[in-house]
Amino acid sequence: MSARSNQKLKQLEGLGVISSHNREVLSAALDVGSAAAHRGRAPRIEEVNAVMDIVENLLHAVYVLPDMAEDSRKLLRRA
Repeated sequence: MSARSNQKLKQLEGLGVISSHNREVLSAALDVGSAAAHRGRAPRIEEVNAVMDIVENLLHAVYVLPDMAEDSRKLLRRA
């Protein structure tokens, strides 16, 4: 993974968007994608599935869970 990508992941961690564990997992997923894109390596289906799981979980954590938490807070205030 490039130094720039690593720096961006560390910034996300510093902002609290991702944990240090998630940073490491995302780094591994980016390495798989980079190898496929730049070196013509065809990842195994297990690797593709793992990367898709990582992306799906990250999107869920960033976009879905905060909205769900806010909706829950609103419901609790009404009760």
